[in-house]
Amino acid sequence: MKAADVIGYGILFVFVMVFSTILNGFVLSTLWSWFIVPTFDLPVLRIPEAIGLAMVVGFLTYHYNENEKNETGFGELMLKALILSLFRAGGTLGGRLHHSVVYVTSSARLKPSR
Repeated sequence: MKAADVIGYGILFVFVMVFSTILNGFVLSTLWSWFIVPTFDLPVLRIPEAIGLAMVVGFLTYHYNENEKNETGFGELMLKALILSLFRAGGTLGGRLHHSVVYVTSSARLKPSR
């Protein structure tokens, strides 16, 4: 492996990790604002706080499977990490739909009629 390849993989690794971390923080912050804030009357979670919370929860709930063989290359591993982050971001679409149906319609029913 050439030195240029190692540097390129290093830059790709840093980009994917930073991108997926910020994207996951944004998704958690958005879902928190839609569901936790109105339900439990808690403060809004900013993106840096959401990143920290996601790291703590990920640390506490990580399950290592030593029977799983990992024979994938570095590029394929980075692609999987990027796709997983995009799927998590896509989960906000389902959350947005749920938020629209549950909270918007219920708040419309709670408004007094004139």
